[in-house]
This record gives sequence, C-alpha cells and structure tokens, in this order.
Amino acid sequence: MTVLVRPGRVEDAPAAQVIMNDSKNLKWLGGFTMLSEIEQRFAKQQETKLVNSVVVDVDGEIRGLSEITPHEHYMKMGLVAVKRDYRDFDFTRPGNKRQGYGRAMYTLHAMRAMLEGRLFLLDQINSLNSVMEFYLRALRFEEPEVELRNKIANFSNLKYTRYSLTYSGWVPWVNNLTDDFRYEVWNPPAYEAKYKQMQELMLKCDWAARREAISENRNIAQKFQAIAR
Repeated sequence: MTVLVRPGRVEDAPAAQVIMNDSKNLKWLGGFTMLSEIEQRFAKQQETKLVNSVVVDVDGEIRGLSEITPHEHYMKMGLVAVKRDYRDFDFTRPGNKRQGYGRAMYTLHAMRAMLEGRLFLLDQINSLNSVMEFYLRALRFEEPEVELRNKIANFSNLKYTRYSLTYSGWVPWVNNLTDDFRYEVWNPPAYEAKYKQMQELMLKCDWAARREAISENRNIAQKFQAIAR
C-alpha cells in the first residue's frame, strides 16, 4: 500500500466532492460544494503550480482532502476532511482507526508556508466541533485567541487559533515525516518570490529573530522537498 499526499488534480474532483459533501462535513462547510467548483480550483493550481488543495491518494483511492488560503504573511487553513471509513476511531474495529491522513495533509501545507517564509498558520473552529478543536491541540496549535459570536448557523461561534512558525518552529511537522507516507511537492518560482518579500518585510520591521527563523524554516522545507519527490 502506497500513501501519497499530493496536490489535487482535476481527475480527483469527483472523489473529492464525495468527501466534502459527506453528511458529517456539510454541517461545518455550510453548504453543498459543486463539482465544477472543485474542478476549477484543481485546474487553476495545476496551471499555476501554487498548491492550495491537497489529497491523500492510497493506491489510486482518494481518502482525504485539505485546502488552504494564502494571506499576506500567514496561511489560513481551511477544510480538512477524510473519508468516513478512515476517520472515525472505533476501538472495536482495529482496522477502522485513525490513519494520520489529516496530520499528513497539514504537514504538506506547513511545508509550503515555510518555503514562503510565512509567520504562522491560522485556523478557525466551529465552537460545536469539539473533534476539530482536539485535533488542532494535538498539532500544537495555540488555545483560541478570538471568538466571533453568532457568526454562523446553529447558534455556534467561530474560534480562531494559530500555530507560530517562527516561535514554535518546524519540529512538530518534521516529526510527522514517517515511512508510512510519501509526499509530492511542487516548487514554483512564486514560492521564492514570496520568501524574498517576507525577508524584506522582516528587515524593515527590524525583526532579526523572525528573519532568522523563517530562513531556518525554509532550509528545513527545502530538505523536505529533496526527500519527498
């Protein structure tokens, strides 16, 4: 069995749609996702090589999907969804345990953020989604700093939490690199351009420590690229 974490492709869209529109995911997404919308997103990243959507491919079966949205100096984490048979832990069914697919997809996102010299990862949690809150805590995200009340349906709130790439570093992500997973990493020139922009920003702000930290992060991410292919 080969577990490959890679950028989503247009041909993955039908399988990705099934995962996104699973009944357990719909309540967090807020609505049905059209196939054409997913196809357009995947086609765009295949053209630009800027990877915002990744999938878990196990011998041709798409088992997970995760998306991000780049912002000025941070990466906003979006959907992370795993096929039901590989998501819910049941101690009475050892073969149906958590497989680490979500963590592996987040690792690939973190490596892109480090290649670009970004300062932190930002995630948002529906206050009713206790599973996601536990999951982010396991990934060493900070305790939620901001909570927006009644901004979404079901009288729930949004909590915002982040992972500092400059203070918390790269170790938790590198520790996720095991022989159980293979990674496919694209390296477009835009990553290099973004990194230079972030270095210049750190210089203007006189943030020498952060400038050094993002440089070290980038070196680690480049080593990850070398072994991932």
